[in-house]
Amino acid sequence: MPGVFDEGWANRILSVIKKYGDSVAIVGGTIGAVAMMDAQLEREVKIIREKFSDWVKINRFDIIVNVMHTSDVERMMADSWHLYKRIALPMVGVETNSRVIAFWGERAREFACRLSEDLKFEFKEGKDFGITFWKEDGKEFRRILAVSPGDWILINNIVVGKAETKDVVVVSENGNIVDIKGATIKRHGVEKLGRIELSNVKIDTIKVLRYNVKNKRRIKPSAKISKKVAYVEHAGYEVLKLLDEGVCAAVTVGDDTTAIVGDVLSRFGIPIIGIIDGDAEGLIQEGEIAQGSMILKVKSDDDGGKRIFEQIFEFEPFCEGGLDSIKERVREVLKEDLISIRIF
Repeated sequence: MPGVFDEGWANRILSVIKKYGDSVAIVGGTIGAVAMMDAQLEREVKIIREKFSDWVKINRFDIIVNVMHTSDVERMMADSWHLYKRIALPMVGVETNSRVIAFWGERAREFACRLSEDLKFEFKEGKDFGITFWKEDGKEFRRILAVSPGDWILINNIVVGKAETKDVVVVSENGNIVDIKGATIKRHGVEKLGRIELSNVKIDTIKVLRYNVKNKRRIKPSAKISKKVAYVEHAGYEVLKLLDEGVCAAVTVGDDTTAIVGDVLSRFGIPIIGIIDGDAEGLIQEGEIAQGSMILKVKSDDDGGKRIFEQIFEFEPFCEGGLDSIKERVREVLKEDLISIRIF
């Protein structure tokens, strides 16, 4: 969770853990990585692009410490338990908001106890959440852990619903989601998601991706800026990869995608051409947009995005031409459905 960096806990946790021996600090995901950059901890924390469970397999560790700053300790418990089941290594969970430390695996007990004493956190045994996936009558069921009413439900980073209760179960049949018990389904998101393997998909529940940020950094891109423009749809969680490509701008499709990508790229001074239709879930608060950006509101951002992807990008993730050229071409493609334009 970005709160570990935003609330100043990362430095303190790292300094304590270092005294126990060799350690490697990593962060995954775009929002967490950007929070780390805002905290100016690039020398201390490595960004990983692959899934953590895949990354950890190619390294050798005695123990894993999963540090989170969440709305309640149950979320840390659930996340750490899932990781422990997946990677089968001694696990210590640290929740800096509730100030709780828990452990999974007997070999982690002593270290967790000593860490709790150093940090003056409450010490607990890790929770076992039991069966969370099962099959019945030709359907698959997966219970979502540590969910609260009002949480957005994301599957593979796509919003598919909003929780109404603490008891939420996703139901699929033949690889398609047919119901989300205890939640309001967002059918449009389910359609975007397509066919899935319910037992293995990534499921998150959040109210917002990141709360208000006090100190946003301005960072010089490491790659040389070219005339390459990127096309980004869905939530845009892989936006950091665009920096490696040296893009000069990005066309973003969707209200939340535009907000997330625009805010991340604004730190690097990279503008966006955003296509929105006004149906934002509000996954990010008080996002910024780089100077030179243009936001176009249309009748349907999905339909508009498809036309842009086909006519301008020719079904490729990047196109050449530069910002001003692509702006004019996008306006031409969307002129029949255009409601308003904002220039930054």
